[in-house]
Order: sequence, then structure tokens, then C-alpha cells
Amino acid sequence: MVEKAEKCRIAALNQHASMTFEQKQEFCQKIKDGRANAVANGKHPGHFVKHSEEAKEKMRNSHKGLQVGKNNPFYGHNHTFENRKAKSIIMSGITEEEWKGFTKRRRFKERRNINWREFIFNRDNYTCQICGKRGCNLNSHHIKSWKNYPKLRFDTTNGISLCVECHNMTKGKEERFEQLFNKIIVDKNMESD
Repeated sequence: MVEKAEKCRIAALNQHASMTFEQKQEFCQKIKDGRANAVANGKHPGHFVKHSEEAKEKMRNSHKGLQVGKNNPFYGHNHTFENRKAKSIIMSGITEEEWKGFTKRRRFKERRNINWREFIFNRDNYTCQICGKRGCNLNSHHIKSWKNYPKLRFDTTNGISLCVECHNMTKGKEERFEQLFNKIIVDKNMESD
């Protein structure tokens, strides 16, 4: 069943690449309507889960007596430098030798990231490459993730313009959309040559 659904999804994505602007909008609207109907009918996975009375009681009991705010014994305590450093190293996925101290997250304000985004938007004509919307809020999406492929972070073939809705639709499913996005990029490069 899952394999069949995956094959259908891949076929739909391949078909989507050759659609006109109007067809893409209709396609995306059908997907959104289908999700809305599934949620309304209580069939959407993960939404509106009906819990048994026993499960509800367990959840209620687990929340009783929580020590929140000033009642929490750790309220006002600060972590030591060593603990914060260890957590930083673990969360960054690096070794202690590679750790360069605490830094502020400025990756989106870096000049080369701004240049990369502008190139992606210009190449894609400020248009979402899934639904075809133009002039809306756009995100520059890394086809291969920022975290797992640091050498491709500023590679212009690793980026695509998506509207906020389509970007949210692809989050966590990057590998599924990678083939479609790469096909769109190749087609764009062939058009420009």
C-alpha cells in the first residue's frame, strides 16, 4: 500500500514538472482541499486523535504537581560554562577540537548567503517553482540540506525558490522532492543556454 502511494506521488511530481501555470495552481489547490477535507472528516493522520478515557486520565495525572516557575527546584539556577559548552558541542554535531566558542546565529545575514538568495530568486524570476505564484513571500530552499551538505550551502544549483506554503509542504520531506527540484534546475539551465 505504501509503495503504491509512493509510486503515485512520484508520477504526480513528474507530471507536475510539465504543467502550465494554471494547471500547477489547480494541482496545488486539489492537494490543499484534500488535506482540509481529511482534517474535517477526522481522517488526517496525527490530527484530532481520539484518546480513550484511560489515556486521557493518564495525561491528566502526568501533568498534576508539575513544578513550574518558582516552584521548580532549578528556578534561578544557571548552568556552568562546562555544561553549556558540552551541550553546544553535542547540538552542533562537532568534536571538542572543532568547537570555536559560542557564536551568534548570523548565517542568514552573511553577505554570501544574501548573494546566494538573490541569485536563486533572480534565476527563478521571483516565482515559486511548485505552484507558480509570483510576487508572494518567497523562501530560498536548499535542495540538499544546509546541515548535512556544508560544501553545497552556497552552490547555486542547490537552491530553488518556493512560496511559504509550498516550502512548508516540503519541510521534512526534502529527499522526496530532491529529484523534482533537480529536474526543474536542469530545465532552467537548459533554457538559459
